[in-house]
Amino acid sequence: AAAKAAAAAAADAQLALRREQLELEEKTRLDEDMRQIEEATAASEALVAAKAAAVAREEREMAAAIAAVESQRQEEYNAAAARRREETNAAAASKLAAAAAAAASSHAAAIAAV
Repeated sequence: AAAKAAAAAAADAQLALRREQLELEEKTRLDEDMRQIEEATAASEALVAAKAAAVAREEREMAAAIAAVESQRQEEYNAAAARRREETNAAAASKLAAAAAAAASSHAAAIAAV
């Protein structure tokens, strides 16, 4: 009976030891899984940060391109406005010269008539 009890105690001790070993293996697996999840999460966060930086860079480049186009359009508008002013001034000068010539002709005709 004592031998049976000793064998049963030894079997219980062996089972308890095996249970502890299995629990330790499970904890080790869980720790490794958690480490891998944390690494994957960190890698994903780094990828998201890199993509966000790329998007921000593209937005800055797009804003610079839009500003350049707007600046070019403003320069073209200013140049067209300057051409219109020059054309208007030239037309006014031409009309003024024609009026002066007509006045001079009329004045000369009036003097000749006297």
